Amino acid sequence: MLKTLRKTGNSYAVPVDRSIMELMDITPETPLKIELNGRTLTVKPVDDAEFKATVQKINKRHHRALKRLAE
Repeated sequence: MLKTLRKTGNSYAVPVDRSIMELMDITPETPLKIELNGRTLTVKPVDDAEFKATVQKINKRHHRALKRLAE
């Protein structure tokens, strides 16, 4: 499957066909993990435990700034 990048704001996006999303069991709201290995880009859904652990790590590291932003 060949795809071309599309400009989205100041970034670029790779369009993902609905059929691929269904095979991956993802929606537009699914958190995705993107890994780069050399010139190979891997995209996979983040499992719930990993996502929660990442959010906790970010909250722990940046809790003061996040609290100020919420005020």
